[in-house]
Amino acid sequence: GSGLPKRSVAGGGGRDAGTEYQVFIKILPGPPAVITILSGNNQSGGPNTVLATPLSAQIADQFGHLLAGEPVTWEIVTPGRVSIVSSSSVTDNQGRAQAQVRLGSVGGAAQIRLRAGNAEALFNLNVIIPVSSLVAISGNGQSARLNQDFAQPLVVEARDGAGQPVAGAAVTFTVVSGSATVGTATATTGADGRASTTVTAGSTAGAVVIRASSGAFSVNFNLTVTLPVASITKIQGDGQSAVTGENFAAPLGRRAQQGLEIAPGMGGDAH
Repeated sequence: GSGLPKRSVAGGGGRDAGTEYQVFIKILPGPPAVITILSGNNQSGGPNTVLATPLSAQIADQFGHLLAGEPVTWEIVTPGRVSIVSSSSVTDNQGRAQAQVRLGSVGGAAQIRLRAGNAEALFNLNVIIPVSSLVAISGNGQSARLNQDFAQPLVVEARDGAGQPVAGAAVTFTVVSGSATVGTATATTGADGRASTTVTAGSTAGAVVIRASSGAFSVNFNLTVTLPVASITKIQGDGQSAVTGENFAAPLGRRAQQGLEIAPGMGGDAH
């Protein structure tokens, strides 16, 4: 009547010959082997906010048996970015454990690890610090020839209301005008608050404007795509002679051309 599995066995020889016995077998669960995340993973929120959904997971042995009353440990992997408000130290009768967490004041990725025996699971969270400004750091004012890469990447820095770098902010890079392509259309700022992209000049010479944006804030980069120089023609000044310490009579001049056009940045005739 205990509800445990039972088997019937027949007695051996002698006085017990032909006697039937019932043997009760109790199957014990194995050690923790699998932790399945149920809820709370991949949440985002502002600094110092308690996340709406608790972190929850279910623990089982290698055969899928749920483990009730199993001790668990919650570990903060990224100090300063998340803290534990409350948590269960053992699983309930469904093998579940949960924790309520608060995001910290440091922006970026945050992680909490749940352990049970040798099994573990990692919860990934994100602290979003509001961006108050976007500043161009480097890469503005460059030139590159047709279909060539610009020498320097475009680098921006996201800052909060106190002027401090904001990590984990999404930044988009868009070609507003001109002939060019960006290497990374969307980037995430690092611990230094910076994000970057490479730029390749297109097949048409002229001005290029690249805009970096994060939320309501943006900053423009002004670049130039130039034609390659096909030839440089001497105009005047070649073959002169002068006495030591004296100026040559005629200035030196040249013309840089691409086909029938004066190459941008070369200025046509020069002296």
